[in-house]
Amino acid sequence: MTSDSTTPDDAALSPELGRAHLLRLRGDLSAAIDQCLAVLKKNPDHHEAHVMLGDLHAEAGSLDQAAEWYELALDLRPDAEGDKAKLADVRERLRLRETDARMESLGLPPERNVTPLLAGGLLALVAVIALFG
Repeated sequence: MTSDSTTPDDAALSPELGRAHLLRLRGDLSAAIDQCLAVLKKNPDHHEAHVMLGDLHAEAGSLDQAAEWYELALDLRPDAEGDKAKLADVRERLRLRETDARMESLGLPPERNVTPLLAGGLLALVAVIALFG
């Protein structure tokens, strides 16, 4: 993107986005969100501000909003693999949340995803075989 007098480029807004990072580190997610929105008022196409808003909303548990921000970031940079992964993670978390709510409404225990446990067990087994095999 080229900069002009009406649309600041990403580099010009870096200090403002840095402030949002600092607010996030301090645990002030609401102020960090406000700071990112201020960046987007100056440059609606600021990719990193969209991504950070997705991160902030995901961290706050607002998964629907996080997904929307990641989708907007992908509209700007469709080949951003990291953004695709974040969106997929948020969508999976939304799916699990919905499944757990359905299970709870039926009086059943929530679904537990055992895939990470299985993957960890397989990695440990491979490591043991490599060491002693």
